[in-house]
Amino acid sequence: MLYFSRPWNFVMLRGGLWSPVLTNRPYRVSFPRAIPLEPFADDADLLALDAKWAVLRKRRIYDLSPALLHRLATHYHASLEAPKYIVLGRKDRDTPRIESRFFDTALAAYSFNETGAADASPLFDATKVAPAIAGEGRERAALVTTFNRPKALGRSLPTVVALGLPTLVVDDGSSPDAAAENRTIVEGCGARYLCLPTNRGVAAALNVGIEYWLADPDVKWISYFQDDVNVDRRLIDVISKYEDPERQPMLSGFDTNRYEPVRVEQDGEFELKYKKYATGMHLHGHRTYWAQVMPIPSNYLGAPKPGQDSAHEDTWVVTLAPRSLINRGLLMLCVPDLVTTFAIRKEDSTWGNQHLADWPVAGKNVD
Repeated sequence: MLYFSRPWNFVMLRGGLWSPVLTNRPYRVSFPRAIPLEPFADDADLLALDAKWAVLRKRRIYDLSPALLHRLATHYHASLEAPKYIVLGRKDRDTPRIESRFFDTALAAYSFNETGAADASPLFDATKVAPAIAGEGRERAALVTTFNRPKALGRSLPTVVALGLPTLVVDDGSSPDAAAENRTIVEGCGARYLCLPTNRGVAAALNVGIEYWLADPDVKWISYFQDDVNVDRRLIDVISKYEDPERQPMLSGFDTNRYEPVRVEQDGEFELKYKKYATGMHLHGHRTYWAQVMPIPSNYLGAPKPGQDSAHEDTWVVTLAPRSLINRGLLMLCVPDLVTTFAIRKEDSTWGNQHLADWPVAGKNVD
C-alpha cells in the first residue's frame, strides 16, 4: 500500500474524494466514486464519464484493450508517476502534466491507425540482420541450472553448447552421485561446472550463475536455460535480430499457451508474440537488465516440495521486479519453438516431487 499512498494523496488533495476516478485495480474501495475500466467497451465515451483522474496500476496497463488505451491517451496525460502506479489527468481540466517514459513506452507498444485499432507494426527494424558472434561468443553466454537430473542434463546440455556460447552449469547441490554424473556430462560437453554445497533453490542457483557472467564485462547478453530443454541451433541468430538494451532487453525462444499474447506479429517464418508473462524455460537478457532485477528472491529453501504450486523466478524477472519489463511499460517478446521442453508430465519434474527422483528419459522423447 505504500506504493499506492502517493497516488491516493495526489488525487484526494486535488478534489478527488467525491469525484469519479477511473481505475484498473481492485483498490477501487479507496475511491468512493471509482469507475472500473475493464467492463467498458472499446468505444466507451470516456468524456461522458466525467472523470478528472485515472489511477492505473502499471503492471495491469496491458489488460486494457489497445483502442481503450489509445482513447485514454487522447483525453488524458500523465500527471504523476509512482513506482507501481501512474495517475492520468484530463487534458481539459487544467491538470498538471509530466513527462512519463513509462506511459509513452506503453503507448508505443501499440501503433494505431486513424480509427484507433491496433496495427501489426513491429518496434524492431525488420531489415536488421543478426550481428556476428564475436570471437568465441564472449558477447553472449549461456547458463543452465540443474538439480538431481543428470539424465535430463545429458540430453539438454549438448543442444545448449551447440549454440557456440561459453556455457556455465550451476548444480543446485545435487546428491553426490548425481553431482558426479553432472560433472562428467558438463566436462564432456566442454562447458563449465559449478556445484553449490547444498540445495538452496533455483533462485539461488540462478543468482549465482548470472553474477558469474556479469563479472565479465565482455558478456553483453546472457541466455538462461533450465535442464529439460531442446534448443534450436538458430536460436541466437534469430533472437539477436530483436535484441535492444532499451526497447527489448529481455526475450525468450520458448512459448507456452498458458499466457495469452498482447499482440502477435509475423517476421518471415517466425511468429512474434508479445506477452506480459513468460516461463523460465529460457530467458535471454541484456546484462544491464539482469543486474537491475537481481537479486531474484525465492519463497522456498531448497528444491520444490509438495504443496508449492509454482516457482516465481520468471515472474519476478519479467513482471514483478521494480525495474521489470512490465513496470517499464514494455512487453516480453517470445519467438516460439526455438526452445522446447521434453519433460511435459508432472512426474517428470522435481517440482512437487517428494523424493526428487531423477527424470526417467526412456520413452519420454517429446520435442
